[in-house]
Amino acid sequence: MKTVFHLHTEYSKDASLSIDKLLKITRSKGVDCLIVTDHNTTRGAEKLARIAPLKIVIGEEIATKEGEIIGLFLKKEIPKGMSLEKTILEIKNQGGLVCLPHPFDRLRKKVLKRESIEKYIDQIDIIEIFNSRTVFPKDNKKAQDFAYKKDKLVIVGADAHIPWEIGSTYFEIDDFDGSKEFLSKLRNAQFYTKKTNVLVHFLTFLTKLKARLKEKFQKF
Repeated sequence: MKTVFHLHTEYSKDASLSIDKLLKITRSKGVDCLIVTDHNTTRGAEKLARIAPLKIVIGEEIATKEGEIIGLFLKKEIPKGMSLEKTILEIKNQGGLVCLPHPFDRLRKKVLKRESIEKYIDQIDIIEIFNSRTVFPKDNKKAQDFAYKKDKLVIVGADAHIPWEIGSTYFEIDDFDGSKEFLSKLRNAQFYTKKTNVLVHFLTFLTKLKARLKEKFQKF
């Protein structure tokens, strides 16, 4: 199955991927599975799970007090702002998987610090070793080296926020049913990666600005 991991729909304030547009793109690019990880919400993933003619994994990129972590195979939304320890516990209590996104990206403000990663490394199931939006290749390489050193399962992420980011980075995996099978099949997945143009960061900034202005004027 052609699978895209780490993507944000219109339910993330910094993304412009509408549900309808996303479904059209997946059809045109032959995508079989989407692992949806909106910021601090599962609403987009849940809507897709109800209407999409392809496999949907409900995930969430959660802002903890220490930084961002991703929960996969969630049954309900996890609130932002909790401690990393409590957030991981909530993911595990739902039978979900803990994924560490873009761990050593020097330009991101919400990455977990090395000491937090080391403290909870035994609770982390998967590490994202390639993120299409990571500007410096050395940061992805550092994540890869760290994951292999810790003998962790790895994954590659598109981190898609806009339509043309879908399909550049993906992986091929055998069909799976649930989190345990996903982990088992992930060991033999084939990864395909492509770095996106740095212009996407500017477009994301404009999307966030538009969302902030909309919120501001709605108050009047």
